[in-house]
Amino acid sequence: MMNPMVWMLKTFMFDRPSRNKSFAALGQSLTEGRDAIMTRIEASDGNEKSHKQLTHLIGVERWAQNRVKVALGEAFIDEEYDRYRPARDAAWLTLKDEFWTTRNASIALTKALDAAKVDRNTLVAHNQFGEIPVRAWLQYIYGHSDFESKNIK
Repeated sequence: MMNPMVWMLKTFMFDRPSRNKSFAALGQSLTEGRDAIMTRIEASDGNEKSHKQLTHLIGVERWAQNRVKVALGEAFIDEEYDRYRPARDAAWLTLKDEFWTTRNASIALTKALDAAKVDRNTLVAHNQFGEIPVRAWLQYIYGHSDFESKNIK
């Protein structure tokens, strides 16, 4: 049985907010989120805390993209996000570019899913939340990044 707190997060943060959203609407949320996060990044001096936070954010988003790609037919790889995280000594300007590129790849995924007519409810495993619909994965990318980026100052 799933921990009740984990179930609440899964349900109220990812599943319900994405339940009635199309891939296009999820892509729009990711675009708006990208712009808000870029504003935070631009306002930061790249201090150690912000640097660490941004590498985490990028790594998790890249890891989540690979899970979303399972719905497009790619192989499922059971792993943590660590190998997707940028180098801890990467320059702040490099990280800024990596976030932009990473987020645009997430937005492109919404278009690919739509073009391939993937069922929004196709389930893909998450390490903590179990099987979640691909639409909830996209909401996860948006929600995780939005929440974590608030620590970039």
